[in-house]
Amino acid sequence: MKHMFTIRVKISTKLGMSITVSTWLDKYIKIQDERLKIGEIKLNTYKQKSAPVEAFRRECGAMELQSIGAKDVASIIEQYKERGQRRMAQVVRMVLVDVYNEAQHAGEVELGYNPA
Repeated sequence: MKHMFTIRVKISTKLGMSITVSTWLDKYIKIQDERLKIGEIKLNTYKQKSAPVEAFRRECGAMELQSIGAKDVASIIEQYKERGQRRMAQVVRMVLVDVYNEAQHAGEVELGYNPA
């Protein structure tokens, strides 16, 4: 499966298409690892991002990063609200905003594109 994602990313890049959510989240985690190492973020902040990242991967991992819309994000957040986890829903949204901000900085999505 991992090989299929790698091939898909290469093809998408050559055709000018967006990378998958799963591929971007792998890169995002590496960015967060680096930020933790240099002291830019604290360990608790780093740990707090793992559950929202995995929820996003589970729900949208095979989709193109650029094709995610506000409804996709709202669907993920709504799952937490339905379970009475309002604070966690806020954390998920905050992390997904950061995921897309980093994607903008990396040139993976257009500037200003942030469905979260």
